[in-house]
Amino acid sequence: AASGYKAAGSGPYAPEMPDGFSAWEKGSEVLPATQPTVWKAGGTAEVSWSISAQHGGGYAYRLCPKDAELTEECFQANPLDFVGNTHTIRYNDGSQSSFPINATSLSKGTIPEGSTWRRNPIPGCNCDNSAGCSVLGKGSSKAYANKPETISSEVCPTGTMFPAPFKNAAGLVGYLTGNP
Repeated sequence: AASGYKAAGSGPYAPEMPDGFSAWEKGSEVLPATQPTVWKAGGTAEVSWSISAQHGGGYAYRLCPKDAELTEECFQANPLDFVGNTHTIRYNDGSQSSFPINATSLSKGTIPEGSTWRRNPIPGCNCDNSAGCSVLGKGSSKAYANKPETISSEVCPTGTMFPAPFKNAAGLVGYLTGNP
């Protein structure tokens, strides 16, 4: 099930769905009603997300009032601002301590105009097919034109999408070992 507007995908890379739910169901329509969380206007909240397949890109946070029709237009009308200029990298398995890194944000050319978007802090491989990347490849196996850095691993042989902002415990640039 998905949150308010967007729904979980389908196909070979779709996430596992909880028993009783199907991909593309809107969480706002199928999840049981719960006591709402109350947020103070102008306050801050710590939020998080995780990556299961790194294809680059970035993110923004937007809200739509519970009593409104959940449409893209409603969410675009209510963008939230980021607080601070850092991300915190956390390991899901607790194998390493959390640590902050600088965030890359932009607010020009965003939709809605003036809202802020942040680049995903962990660079993906320099194509969409990880170890299958090649400068001579085709489709998802073709490396992008840029080659910011090579990783000391066979994971991304053609480099990463952008320079990695940190090294992991194994000293590999831009690639997290374990289960980050």
